[in-house]
Amino acid sequence: MKNFILISWKSLLNRSFVVGLTITCIALSTALLLTLEKIKDTAEGAFTQTVSQVDLLVGARSGQLQLLLFTVFNMGQPTNNVSWESYQYWKKNPAVDWTIPYSLGDSFRGFRTVATDENFFEHYRYKGNHSIQFKEGKPFEKMSEVVLGADAAAELGLHLGAKAIITHGVTQGVGFEHHDGHPFHVCGILKKTGTAVDRAVYFSLEDMEAMHMEHPPKGPVPIHDITSFFLRTKNRIEVLKLQRDINDYSKEPLMAVIPGMVLSELWKNLSYFEVLLKGISWIVAGFSLITLLLMMLSSLENRRREMTLFRTLGAHLSQIASFLVLEAVWVSGVGILIGWFLSRVGFLVLGPLMGDIVGVDSISWGLLPHEILLVSFILVGSILISLIPAVKVSRQVLKDGLTVKS
Repeated sequence: MKNFILISWKSLLNRSFVVGLTITCIALSTALLLTLEKIKDTAEGAFTQTVSQVDLLVGARSGQLQLLLFTVFNMGQPTNNVSWESYQYWKKNPAVDWTIPYSLGDSFRGFRTVATDENFFEHYRYKGNHSIQFKEGKPFEKMSEVVLGADAAAELGLHLGAKAIITHGVTQGVGFEHHDGHPFHVCGILKKTGTAVDRAVYFSLEDMEAMHMEHPPKGPVPIHDITSFFLRTKNRIEVLKLQRDINDYSKEPLMAVIPGMVLSELWKNLSYFEVLLKGISWIVAGFSLITLLLMMLSSLENRRREMTLFRTLGAHLSQIASFLVLEAVWVSGVGILIGWFLSRVGFLVLGPLMGDIVGVDSISWGLLPHEILLVSFILVGSILISLIPAVKVSRQVLKDGLTVKS
């Protein structure tokens, strides 16, 4: 058996150019499959963990998706707000550990503004247990201070101490109506998170109220309402009960949703592009198997003498067929190994970029269960493909009318 394996390997070396092209095709298709799968897994993890360790999102009664979009992704406009009294009521609920008030506001040179408080910087988590970190400066501690997300600061070219004038309404550019009477200065710039946090501008709830008052009071500014709030319970067992209680709140029509469930559902609805990419990669894999088949079939006539020699030396037809199958295993195995290596090296090279976009923390060299399934498909496919030339060469040997010598 050992000699049989060695002979098949040396036979492939004698046809190194054609075999090399076939291995290259299989390697590239394997690398494409594994890379797309890794990107999909990474993107899905980043998307579904845009916000973490939050048990409930609470806002005015509307649609679950709408609440998620304007609270987590700063997209769209809420149909209604949550009164400050209702927020305080649920914030003080014995089952609640902490809350983060969230008011989606106007815009600053194309970036959405968000009013919140110190709890945002203390408790907000994304992609597992990642917390909000400052690249420069500190959180706002008083009126007229603003914190910029990483993308907002980079694209606008702003630095600590820079002046910022908020534009009324949501605009993509400079805008026409400004809150000139309430200027801000930049007190902090956040580190990159790969989430919607990067493209937002943050200031206090009091600033949000004061900006829209014709004559702001000289003392404390009363807060009337907010867009929504994040909520964390002291015990996960309390989540569903608290969700029902909030949804049944009689003083104000509110809605509480579990963000992880809604994010997962949204990802499923956005998976068409993923299906397209996977379809393309499977087509490439199919072409690589066809290339393997063509290589084996094209060499059969030239190798007819070799096969009949095996038969003359006492090899059974099943052994000759197995010889071709073994060659296919060699070619696909080496191609898969090179493809796996290329996919992992690619991620090592692109790791810093991927980390900025979707938060890649580390690259695993091992194969995950679904990746094993992918490479197994290529390996099994190559074995099945090789049966075609194996059957054909067996018939050729029989046609030659040779018999086994004793």
